[in-house]
Formats: sequence, C-alpha cells, structure tokens
Amino acid sequence: MTTLLEKLSHSEKSRNRADRPTVPNDLPTKFPRGLTAELLSLLNTIQYSNPLPDNCHELRTSLLTYGLPTVNERDIESMATAIAETIRRHEPRLHHVEVFSDTDADSPAGTQCFLVQAETTTNPRAHTQILAITADRQRQVKEQDLE
Repeated sequence: MTTLLEKLSHSEKSRNRADRPTVPNDLPTKFPRGLTAELLSLLNTIQYSNPLPDNCHELRTSLLTYGLPTVNERDIESMATAIAETIRRHEPRLHHVEVFSDTDADSPAGTQCFLVQAETTTNPRAHTQILAITADRQRQVKEQDLE
C-alpha cells in the first residue's frame, strides 16, 4: 500500500516534470478563429477611395483607411503588398506581418492564393502563425484550408 507521503512526492515529481520548459515547436500554427474572422472582415472591406488631406496624419489609421484599396486589376505582388500594409495598419495584435503569394496552391482560375504570416502580441509565448487566404475576381477573400 502506498502512503500519503509517497503519493504526494510522486505527484510533486510529475508536476515538476510538467513545469519544465519544453523545446518550442518552430512550425507555424493557424491564427485563432476570432482573429481569423476579424482579418477576413478587414480584407473583405473596400477602403474609402477619396484622397485624404495631407495635414491630417491621424486619418491614415482611421476607419477611412480600413480595408483594402480599390484597384480594378492588380498583379499578385502588389496585392500581397496591399494586404500586408492593410493588416499592419489596422491589426495591432500582429507584428512582423509578411504576405506571400502562394503560386503552388491548387486554385480555381481567377483566384489568387496568399499566405499571411505574423506573430501575435497577445500571447508572449506565441511563435509565427499563418493564415492561407484566396482572393477571387470579385475581391471576395476567404480562408483556404492548409491541408
């Protein structure tokens, strides 16, 4: 029969084992669902298109610049740049934002695929997280499955 002291000492050892730092997994993970939904909302919004006054710098990060700029035809690299700048400007929970065009993805004709890679500021232990998105001809941005 195990004594109470032995049970406590074994549970203490297992607790100490659980508290040990583990080797961090450097593989990117997906963004949390709430953040993903907010990013998709941001990217599916069309930005106010009239020029802003030069002397009002506060307007550059206001709701007037919320969303992607309107452009009829856009090459993949300039679209990736616009996505990255929009996220940097309006999503303070993300830093080190990079957007890459995903030319390897199997996507329907007229659809562009992008990978959004960033680190969240809300989780100090967080590492790089990613979001795969597609943008079609109607500028509808959707999450793409990473599988």
